[in-house]
Amino acid sequence: MALIFVPMETTAFSRIPRHLLADAAGLSNVLKETGGAIGLALFTSVLLRHETSARAGLAAHVGVTNPLATQRLSLLQAFTPGSSPTGARSRALGYLSQTVSREAAVRAYEELFLLLGVMILVVLPLILLLKVDRGAIAHGEPEAE
Repeated sequence: MALIFVPMETTAFSRIPRHLLADAAGLSNVLKETGGAIGLALFTSVLLRHETSARAGLAAHVGVTNPLATQRLSLLQAFTPGSSPTGARSRALGYLSQTVSREAAVRAYEELFLLLGVMILVVLPLILLLKVDRGAIAHGEPEAE
């Protein structure tokens, strides 16, 4: 974030007259907050979609037709002492469901952070296109337009 916002704000504020800097800083903060809220909403939406699809993909492999899933379920039932067979099965199914949910969340975060990393790498070279008025910065007074 610092690699993007600091050069961007330096460039943006380099051509603003000194008497308008307070207004420009306020507007910049409003835009950053609004962009952050929109980005968070998009991040959450995409995360939930990826988590739902990952959970559906994992749940397809944890059915009663899969011998490994049936074996895991019977092992989980065996490790719930002091419960009736129905209660032990219910707890084992709950534990298995929690495990699938956790794994789906991990996979969704992995996909999303990979996507965000690629987006940052694509946008980062745009910093090199920013032009700063070095003369105005050296004199301490931005040029009025």
